[in-house]
Amino acid sequence: MEHSLILVWEGGWIGAILRGTAITIAVGLASIILGALIGTLLGLIKWAKIFPLTVIVTAYTSLIRGVPELLIIYLLFFS
Repeated sequence: MEHSLILVWEGGWIGAILRGTAITIAVGLASIILGALIGTLLGLIKWAKIFPLTVIVTAYTSLIRGVPELLIIYLLFFS
């Protein structure tokens, strides 16, 4: 049995790694774009000082800032 890097390329797992890399990059770009859009929208709502919407955005911001990121990841993963 040969142990070399050629086995990685010849029917090995390099295809799976490349597909995983492409998916990771796509998810990262989508989350950056979505986060920028949501953040801009919520920032404009807070800046406009429309009373009921400002209270909702402030509550959402306080809630998200107060919860650790790992807990949010667990909640999204397991739900």
